[in-house]
Amino acid sequence: MVHTVAYGKRTLGKRVEIKGALDRERWAEAALQALIGGGLRAVSVERIAEQLSVTKGSFYWHFASRAELLAAMAARWEAVATEAIIAEVEAIVDPRERLRALLRASFDDVANLRAEAALAAAAQSDRAVARVVLRVMKRRLAYTESVYRALGQTPAGSRRLAIAAYGAYLGTVQLAGVGLLGEENRSLADQARLLGELLMPAER
Repeated sequence: MVHTVAYGKRTLGKRVEIKGALDRERWAEAALQALIGGGLRAVSVERIAEQLSVTKGSFYWHFASRAELLAAMAARWEAVATEAIIAEVEAIVDPRERLRALLRASFDDVANLRAEAALAAAAQSDRAVARVVLRVMKRRLAYTESVYRALGQTPAGSRRLAIAAYGAYLGTVQLAGVGLLGEENRSLADQARLLGELLMPAER
């Protein structure tokens, strides 16, 4: 059986084919796809089970409630859209290249930004999702600060630059969420390069 769900290797909101029996991760991926497509109301156990061509019993084998599914969905997003990216860029020795790579990874795909917007909207009405979103924001800010400190900035300077970079990212997420970015990813790459130029400290 082939199920169509969300998430590529690190791409949110794009459909990929996943073969085999469903597990918690695949339910979480399908829940995110539903969220992106129709908001929190669309994350319905019955609707997702129908889309995946399985019974509700499959859901209750893995989850006690819809709330648990939402928490798993948010945690899966956290792992793919934050921890995986940090692990990837942290392997880069040169902090200037690390910052550029972080910006490229953040502004890599319109679909990713739409997924981020959907999670942010869901956080307004679901506490479990809100807790994960807040944790992710703190984690991203702290990591971006660490990159700036590696570039020789003071703690206060690193904080200011991290807030500027993440604020620009959140603004772009909002534009994607209301459909103002279209489908063009090339402009996002240009934006990442521009931010890299504007927010890159001068070499000492």
